Amino acid sequence: MNKFLFFTFLLLFFNSFSSFSQKRKLSRSGINTPKSGGIGGNINDSISSGEIDVTLSGKTKYTDYKIISHKRDTTIIDTTLTIQKEYKFNFLRKDNFELLPFHNQGQTFNNLGYDFSNSSLYPDIGFSAKQFNFYQIEDINYYHLPTPTTQIMYRSGMEQGQVLDALFTLNFSKRLNVALEYKGLRSLGHYRSSLASHGNFRASFTYETKEGQYTIKGHTAIQDIFNEESGGLTDDSLTAFVTNDENSANDRGRLDVNLTDTENYFDGKRYYLEHSFRLFSTESKKKGKEKTNTKTEIPRDSLFINIKDSIAKNKAITKINTSSKKDSIANKTLAKEKTNFTNLKVGHVVLLDNKFYKFEQPTLNTTMFGNANVTGNIATITDYQFLSNQFFLDFNSKYILGNFRAKVTHSTYEYGYNELTNINAYPDVNVDKLSGDAISFGADWNGKIDKFKVNASAQITPGNGRLAGNHLRAEATYKKDSVFTIKGRLNINSRSPNFNTLLHQSNYDNYNWQNNFENIGTRNIGGTFESKWGNASIDITNIDSYVYFDENGTPQQTSENINYLKAKVSKEFKFGKFALDNTLMYQNVSNGSSVFRVPELVSRNTLYYADSWFKGKPILVNIGATFKYFSKYKANAYNPLLAEFQLQNDTEIGYPTVDVFFNARVRRTRIYLKLENVTSSFAEKNYFSAPSYPYRDFSIRFGLVWNWFI
Repeated sequence: MNKFLFFTFLLLFFNSFSSFSQKRKLSRSGINTPKSGGIGGNINDSISSGEIDVTLSGKTKYTDYKIISHKRDTTIIDTTLTIQKEYKFNFLRKDNFELLPFHNQGQTFNNLGYDFSNSSLYPDIGFSAKQFNFYQIEDINYYHLPTPTTQIMYRSGMEQGQVLDALFTLNFSKRLNVALEYKGLRSLGHYRSSLASHGNFRASFTYETKEGQYTIKGHTAIQDIFNEESGGLTDDSLTAFVTNDENSANDRGRLDVNLTDTENYFDGKRYYLEHSFRLFSTESKKKGKEKTNTKTEIPRDSLFINIKDSIAKNKAITKINTSSKKDSIANKTLAKEKTNFTNLKVGHVVLLDNKFYKFEQPTLNTTMFGNANVTGNIATITDYQFLSNQFFLDFNSKYILGNFRAKVTHSTYEYGYNELTNINAYPDVNVDKLSGDAISFGADWNGKIDKFKVNASAQITPGNGRLAGNHLRAEATYKKDSVFTIKGRLNINSRSPNFNTLLHQSNYDNYNWQNNFENIGTRNIGGTFESKWGNASIDITNIDSYVYFDENGTPQQTSENINYLKAKVSKEFKFGKFALDNTLMYQNVSNGSSVFRVPELVSRNTLYYADSWFKGKPILVNIGATFKYFSKYKANAYNPLLAEFQLQNDTEIGYPTVDVFFNARVRRTRIYLKLENVTSSFAEKNYFSAPSYPYRDFSIRFGLVWNWFI
């Protein structure tokens, strides 16, 4: 609650002092739009009249409101209502087509598919079931906006809970942009011991000097993910659920669970900073006057793509590769002397990443976890720290057809515990910490060859330490105007398994190990095809020395090669005001299926109606139903002590679900109402997220996403 109050105070404080990038005049007569047409729209939508009169220093349009990813791809703030927005309206704010959620939001997910096209360079702490709602470096966005902008996302939870995600950005000048974001989640859940409570605070900034000689960006992410763990239903309760026992059908809290006082907690603090300096020569000066194109404007009543038919015109919102666009900030210097910069840039990236995982249980449960060396409270804490410093040289030339970066990185890590926990039972576990350092060498290339755009990255870390390995990633894109886009990709990766598979300590005897696993080798080749006729993608992955958790929750490394094929197609058909959106995924594990398991088929089909209602068409509605199905497979079981999924050979899971939704857009507010799993009241009770963990029953969810701007 203190975090919510603190973030609310920040929003109010910055809203009251957001005049850094505007000229304001107090007025009692209302709010006037900029003389130039401004950013368009009726500002009275988001600010009550009679407060301030805003005059912008220049013209703005919706394309000026940019979101820049970690990879420097740029998108535009989008307030339209589409079926893709429906798929992303969850607490992850991502399309979870390849994920199977547990009954309560804020809990973990089982995997219906895997993505190996973007493997990490170094091993992580592990405890991967806790990291679905954990923002990684590539999840942090940076913003370039002409005026302060705010977005609020709210979604109701299960039994006394909700999720609120707030974004506030402002610019102190054209060259300094700051963003604050906080997502808070709390949901009790319908079953016992299912409480989820998460907090994700992110702050980011970008800055560059007037001539673009020095640039800097950075972010901090402070996150905590807390869950009560039930261990799933007991055998008797599982029978009562499957047979739809009348005593528990309307109150799932009556069903007994395996764990009643167990909790796990994942915490992370990350600090990231990247800055560069462009070398220059003072031998010559250039005078120039570059005209800025300000002719493109939008009407006042169409702020931020206020499209009457957002589905038909949504294709106008496309991804912009910043490597092919001139930086608008650096190229708007008018009638001023400009230093003749060279095409050589030096830079530095520093990353400090701290994580820890805690498992706490006041009362032992030897039935589920086996014998322990204590009789009272268990509280096991695992710490992890990673620090890296990277130095790079950037070179841009027509002779290398783009931008080339050479880099060298020094990294250190420390993982482990404060002391040896269970040395009497397992004397082979003779260390309480793993630590080391390494130097990596690499290069990146972003270029253009005729109509092909190529992005490639390579890195090698020599030695025999836990950070040793190599990595190669390449992607080529060919775009035929707006007709189609073809992408091909290659990813070759060799790295150590996550640290929790190498060293783990617990008061429970069966959960102590110290392993010396080989590097995991991953080779992935794939491609995507996107067009007006439909989209398709295919990935072929080969994995050597795959590491997994067996039926006992013990990490194992297989000598068997895993061959994994994943193919996906999607197409939307429109019939007047109706549309049918379809996605089908086929998967096959030709070798290694005994340890690597996925369903053969996963499908999602959405039939919906879209139209604008009432005079003047102020409301756009999407009304429809989504049918999702995945074929039966032996889904992995969830282990709450390890916060990992492990193999099991007793239960097959696979079933259809139907969700009904009513969504609407009023100006820049999107309203969502969903009836989840509507067939559960009369269908067979065979829906599970993992063995002993039922999927959610019929429930009603409400939420909204609201943007407002100055």
